[in-house]
Amino acid sequence: MRTRFGVGISIVAVTLAATFFAVQLRTSLAQDAAAPAHATTLSESATRGKAVFQEKCALCHNAETADKKIGPGLKGFYERGTFTGDGSKVTDESVKKFIEAGKGMMPPFKDTLEPAKVDDVVAYVKTL
Repeated sequence: MRTRFGVGISIVAVTLAATFFAVQLRTSLAQDAAAPAHATTLSESATRGKAVFQEKCALCHNAETADKKIGPGLKGFYERGTFTGDGSKVTDESVKKFIEAGKGMMPPFKDTLEPAKVDDVVAYVKTL
């Protein structure tokens, strides 16, 4: 009788342990899936661009959403494919020109940001 009781407890213990680890794995996978896409490691250029964006652009543009602030939110900007104002195509070169020249309420940054910093901002915006 004792042997059967010991085997039963062992089975319950193994089942509980397996259930515990399955729940832990499921929780871990859910957290990984919920992590934002830009949580991946940024390139050096995009990392520098993020700092410039936070200093110069974040006042008017959201990076985390497509919701308008003063200017349009930039989350998924490259995926949308066109500028909201005139419908022109989003490319690295068109974004760079837009940052440098400005338009409407957006001031030009050609005299404020050196070309390398503009390139870094473009690299960052591509990750949004």
